[in-house]
Amino acid sequence: MRSLKVPFALLIATLMLASACAGPGPTGGGPTASEAPPASIVIGVQDSATTLDPYTNTTVAWQNFTASMIEQLVYFDPDKPQILPGLATSWRNVDPTTIELKLRPNVKFTNGEPFDAEAAKYSIDMLIKAAPYSIWSGNFASVATAGADTIRITTKQPTGIVMPTLARGSYMYPPKYHKEQGEKFGAAPIGTGPYKFVSYEKGSLLKLEANAEYWGGKPTYQNVSFRIIPEEAARVAALKTGEVHLITQISGASIPELSSASNVNLVKRPGLRQSAAFFDTTIDSPIKHKLVRQAMNYAVDKQALVKLFGGEATILEGQFVTSGVPGFNTSIKAYPYDVAKAKALLAQAGFPNGFETTFAWTIGATALDKEMGQAVAGYFEQAGIKLKQQPLEYATFRTLFREGQSKIGPLFQWALLTPPDPEMTLSIYGPGSLYRRFPNGGKVDELMTAGAKETDPAKRAQIYSELLAFWHDDPFGVYLIVPNDLYGAAKNLKGFTARADQMVIFDVKMGQ
Repeated sequence: MRSLKVPFALLIATLMLASACAGPGPTGGGPTASEAPPASIVIGVQDSATTLDPYTNTTVAWQNFTASMIEQLVYFDPDKPQILPGLATSWRNVDPTTIELKLRPNVKFTNGEPFDAEAAKYSIDMLIKAAPYSIWSGNFASVATAGADTIRITTKQPTGIVMPTLARGSYMYPPKYHKEQGEKFGAAPIGTGPYKFVSYEKGSLLKLEANAEYWGGKPTYQNVSFRIIPEEAARVAALKTGEVHLITQISGASIPELSSASNVNLVKRPGLRQSAAFFDTTIDSPIKHKLVRQAMNYAVDKQALVKLFGGEATILEGQFVTSGVPGFNTSIKAYPYDVAKAKALLAQAGFPNGFETTFAWTIGATALDKEMGQAVAGYFEQAGIKLKQQPLEYATFRTLFREGQSKIGPLFQWALLTPPDPEMTLSIYGPGSLYRRFPNGGKVDELMTAGAKETDPAKRAQIYSELLAFWHDDPFGVYLIVPNDLYGAAKNLKGFTARADQMVIFDVKMGQ
């Protein structure tokens, strides 16, 4: 793909223009209004899911389609790294390698199959086998029933990651139906949730209807639909005209228009989706040099990227976790923007005239990802790094990334959303992971191993804090920003909570 040549000053000015007037806007976990909620609602989303089987992927935007159909054993709290009951009502450590979970009684799948220990065991066995979850579930050894309403999960060694893994994806499937359907399950899924599947037209519309026999009581809406609207401006327009009642994945550029609409509430919360330009040091390039990687961190103006989002973002403080996650290292600060320092480090590394490399980034995966890629590319080129720019549609980017290191190149940028747990975030760069393109070995693997085995929360946090300090000095990427999560909601929408994990869930009973 040919390089995109845009004057850097003009590029930044253009990208910031739309966001320059964006103030902080209203805040809150959900809209308030006196109007009665509509009988049915439509949610406007950017992405079209290729499957409705959540165990086939960890893409939250796709899993949102089924979150109100297929319930989990447990859930993350919307605001903090605490775990809430779902289809499991309680849990305890039987011994250092066994956790016992009590299941909610008298629950049925929408096809009439009973939800019981056998169904829970079947589903967790699928979690263990699911390739996208293997980096988290790899320590799971077995699942056993202990009566009709109890299961026990045994791990290969003591670990603190079992419950966070279940909170990220313990989807409960009806065993008989799933066995009959096989891969076709993703075309017509069944769960225990407040809504059940009606139809799905890929790239267009998903329709759900209320489950009148939901164990948690009558759902708020008769129908919930997801309408795929790729363009942000079109989603905003659809919300203002009442065609949809909730829109996701919007940027600060839309704040003025949403704030001025009389029938709309702007909902925002601090995000967890972290943007970075990642390094692949398994490829022979100047990026293999530690000083080059440090130089590239100095080369980017992160505050300007925050402005690109209308101020609705925060800087990653020189580490790849956010401040609310255990292990966040308060002694680490973001690399300051210093082009002269970047050039000096490049010269010290043996590249006084810079170097050439490829730079890939996503288009259409998250809000303003294309504009972010263009902006960061401009900063790298200011520092003397000549780029062959490769903006890639998200589906193409994912395919190339999964095919191997040589396909995507030594420098690539995207935004990753991981659960609010340090091991679940950082272990994706550990041994055996598809993401491990910066293999430190030695100290890194020693700390990762120690963190995986530690169950004491304070000791566990300290281990990951030390690992983050190491990766600040020897960075595996250019740590950029965390955009706030922004939603537009009709004022008469009820039952929506903006969650830290970005899951859009209606009427699922949790925490009880």
